[in-house]
Amino acid sequence: MDRTRGQSETIGFALILGFTLISVGAIAAFGGATLDTTQAQIGAQNAEHAMSQFDSRASMVALGRSDIQTVNFGAGQQGTYTVDPDAGSIRVTHEDQETNDTTVFYDEPFGAVRYSDGDTEIGYQGGGVWRMDEGSVMLSPPEFHYRKSTLTLPVIRIGGQGSVAGNPRGVVRQPVPSTVVFPNESATLKNSSEEWVNPVGGGIVTVTVESTYYRAWGEYFRTRTSGEVSIDNENETAAVELVAPGTMGGFDMPLDGNSLTLQGVRGHQVENFTLTLFHDQDDSAKFNNLDWSMCSQSGSQEFEIRVSKDTGTGDGDPAETIIYYSPDGSRYQTWKTEDFTFETEAAADADWNGDGDQQDKRLVLDFTGSATAEYFEENNVNSMSNCDFDASTFDDSVTFDEHPADENTTYTTGSTANVSHVTNHYLALMGPSAELTVADSSQDTVEEEISTGYVSLNTTEGYYLTYMHVTENPINVTVE
Repeated sequence: MDRTRGQSETIGFALILGFTLISVGAIAAFGGATLDTTQAQIGAQNAEHAMSQFDSRASMVALGRSDIQTVNFGAGQQGTYTVDPDAGSIRVTHEDQETNDTTVFYDEPFGAVRYSDGDTEIGYQGGGVWRMDEGSVMLSPPEFHYRKSTLTLPVIRIGGQGSVAGNPRGVVRQPVPSTVVFPNESATLKNSSEEWVNPVGGGIVTVTVESTYYRAWGEYFRTRTSGEVSIDNENETAAVELVAPGTMGGFDMPLDGNSLTLQGVRGHQVENFTLTLFHDQDDSAKFNNLDWSMCSQSGSQEFEIRVSKDTGTGDGDPAETIIYYSPDGSRYQTWKTEDFTFETEAAADADWNGDGDQQDKRLVLDFTGSATAEYFEENNVNSMSNCDFDASTFDDSVTFDEHPADENTTYTTGSTANVSHVTNHYLALMGPSAELTVADSSQDTVEEEISTGYVSLNTTEGYYLTYMHVTENPINVTVE
């Protein structure tokens, strides 16, 4: 027998056996890891289904349709279900853009019910279900309902206790009835006598959520509204701003030196802006000395609507109306229209102000109507302006391209445009908050006490807020 051959067979057998053992070990290790991953994925899927059921049952209790609900979270899950009453928070505020005062309507913890397994987390918070692993995603929407300028926000606030693995169940109870946060006639805005009522007072309403799932909250805000959404990674917050436009509908004319504020003007959204002026009742000249303005200034920007007589003030005689804008206090643009005409009570056979005679005159300025404005050079801004504006360099041409409705149109001296287009353009440049101050000349040519106005905005855009309903809906959750 060949000894060398026998040794080779023995060594070969040992090598085959070694390779086999290594392969079996590798397959076992890989198979074990795969099995663990598969079990984790199945557990997360089961948890998503369980949290969806929990969401439905918890909402029934939170919204007053049931006193108690029980949910079996199910078996076959490796993770742990936990109630965390301090997880996250929600804050609702109102900022008055005129005074910069901020009123806090609501600021409390949200709470959460969480399923955790390694880096994967499925959570119920704010009436929604969320998932967190590599990032946060929304699985079902929270109780935040925005539609047609109305925000309905039932804050589902979670209390309770429990942290259980295996096959737990969740019991949901309502510890106390829900309470109305807004509107609230017994509360007033900061440094104001304005009550917390609908329609919401002019300003910015901000809803801020602090949460592990803040990025998914931010995406939800973006899909549900067109409001300004901001993300703060450092503080893990998502916030959405909604604009309450304030003055809407008919209004009494502000007195000389007082203001009217338009809020939320971000584009050509002024649908109606009409001023009805009556002459000063103590002025026998009856508009013959008319020199009246509405002015606005924001930083270096200046805006003025100035009206005066042209040749006469008889029925049908035109008034001269100038629209002035300066982007920097140095350059300026001016437009003029003579399409607004004086009216007399006698010609209309009417008594507009109810004083028992037919001797009064009025001037209706419809800045969103069909009047035509011409781009022209006002040679002396300082003498024209009732607001001490004194820009000195006229823009020979101007291009409207800041807003979608502008259509990148260039105007030169002599060009014409609809006065509504011109007014909307400049108010949007002054926005989103434009404070229009009345400046009557020293001759007191307008009787502001009986003069009126009407303003309305197109609030179909998804960042306006007219009505708001906020409630606190507490639930107590026990995981056992």
